[in-house]
Amino acid sequence: MQNQNHDNDNNETRSDGAQLCPSKGLHSNNYGGIEANGKDKSSSFLEEGKKVSDENTENLSRTTTNALPIISIARHSISTAAMCMCSLVHAYLLISVFPYAGYMVIDLIDDVTEENAGTYAGLIASSFMAGRTLSSYHWGKLADVYGRVFVLNASLVLSAIFSVLFGMSPTFRYAMIWRFCLGFSNGIIGTAKTAVTELAHGDERLERRAMGLVIGMRGWGFLISPALGGWLAE
Repeated sequence: MQNQNHDNDNNETRSDGAQLCPSKGLHSNNYGGIEANGKDKSSSFLEEGKKVSDENTENLSRTTTNALPIISIARHSISTAAMCMCSLVHAYLLISVFPYAGYMVIDLIDDVTEENAGTYAGLIASSFMAGRTLSSYHWGKLADVYGRVFVLNASLVLSAIFSVLFGMSPTFRYAMIWRFCLGFSNGIIGTAKTAVTELAHGDERLERRAMGLVIGMRGWGFLISPALGGWLAE
């Protein structure tokens, strides 16, 4: 009887106080539950920490976005207007020759008439793009080394010089050479697009608006330049 009572007491101790006797291997279920609860709590803490970090990042970006209009919206607008003017100048240099190229060829070459002037006029018009094709890559490298502003200023100054020389060409050969140099010295459009992206400083809204204005101004240049070039030629 005493042995049975002692066994019963041990069984009760095992069943009721398993967590009090870890040395006998009776703690596995309870400690497993404690470990699982610890893992759940740690994972929940990690998720809460991640949420707090995301909220802080979002608040920081909002603060930066809200501070940007106060600091640099005016400067960005001026820079965008300058890039739009560069795009307009590029379109004029490319398109303005089309209305008077045929008449220019007739004046420069004695044997050319209105019937065969189209071939020579096409050569003058295409020589600009031939120069651009050969120099675009090198203008991009110069922009990376010396900066976008340097390339834009150099392109505008050289374009003005070669435009005057092209208009004063005494022969068809000189007209071809100066028109080719005009395209070769032109690194405006690629540099302007790159500058628009950099001026936004990661603000996608400003970048989209500025890029649309710059590209749209080129379309306006294609519209206005032939009329302006024909009027100036007369």
